[in-house]
Amino acid sequence: MIYLIPVILGAVMSETYFMWQESLNRYWNYGYMGSFGDCLMYIFRGIREFNPQIEKVFEVPIVYLAINIIIALFIGNHAVKDLKGFGLKKLIRYESRLQWWLDACIWNVLCVIKYYAAFYVGTVAMCLVHSDRMDAMSPVLIHEDIIDRMFCGEAEGVIEAYTLFCMIIVLPVLTTMAMSMFQMAMEFFVIPAVSFICVMSVYVLSVFYMTWFMPGNYMMVYRMNQINPDGVGFATGIMLDTAIMIGAACIGYVKFRKYDVI
Repeated sequence: MIYLIPVILGAVMSETYFMWQESLNRYWNYGYMGSFGDCLMYIFRGIREFNPQIEKVFEVPIVYLAINIIIALFIGNHAVKDLKGFGLKKLIRYESRLQWWLDACIWNVLCVIKYYAAFYVGTVAMCLVHSDRMDAMSPVLIHEDIIDRMFCGEAEGVIEAYTLFCMIIVLPVLTTMAMSMFQMAMEFFVIPAVSFICVMSVYVLSVFYMTWFMPGNYMMVYRMNQINPDGVGFATGIMLDTAIMIGAACIGYVKFRKYDVI
């Protein structure tokens, strides 16, 4: 039942895309037919880097924060809680603490995969509901001719629609995995509430700083080099997320080996 939340979130966010599509066609007489890729691009578009010297009002990236807050709540406190009560008996049945930790890491990754799968179910469902507004010739991939409209003329990168589509599919999921692993490892150093705050702080700081080492940038299309030439790249995102996951897994295990479960 818990995964109904991302299904609903995906459906609601997709509906906002179709509302935008309808307004575009109505007021600009554009005749635009959408796709699943266009829908995801709209959902994960995020915001451009905030510059207080130019912009007076800060635009809160609601969808970006909602997606990350919900998954962080899903992940939070699971590993530490699993070591108390009945969970302690489960640990005793494991051959080693390494095996328990590996299972916890696998659970973490699978939780993220199921979360995004549920989110995409909601997205696909709304695409089917609005099938009359979908491009029958290209219902999946991104339409290059709509990118400039969607990003208000600020798309200045060299657009490769297929690469951008892959970035939107892969990077948010991989980044969420990395931050979820980081969150789980942190819970063996601090209380779960502090771990949650640390993860959210990284996401918030990413809104203000468009740099390669801020993971949240890889979850916003506005920050990708396909849209912004100074933005983050596909390969860099994969390497950073992989490094965070491996680092979190190693550091978390080192701490867990000495962790008092009694």
